Amino acid sequence: MTSFQQRDTFTKIALYMGIAVPIFYFGIQLLAEPFFPNYSFADHVASLLGSDLSTFPALFNIGAIVTGVVSIIASFGFLRALQKLG
Repeated sequence: MTSFQQRDTFTKIALYMGIAVPIFYFGIQLLAEPFFPNYSFADHVASLLGSDLSTFPALFNIGAIVTGVVSIIASFGFLRALQKLG
């Protein structure tokens, strides 16, 4: 595999990660919601799911970190794809 093909493979994977970002963002909220007593998506901000008011805040906090890392990788994919398009 040539260097160009490896970069192209990375770009494709990174772009797929860009598609996954909103799934991670909202999915982690759905997973963390049962650990917050009386949480309401309409009345509370999502960051409360990672606070000391939650019974398992690490779930949301680790999910937020993973979402951030995936977003950074996706941004490199967007950059490379746009550079390839000219």
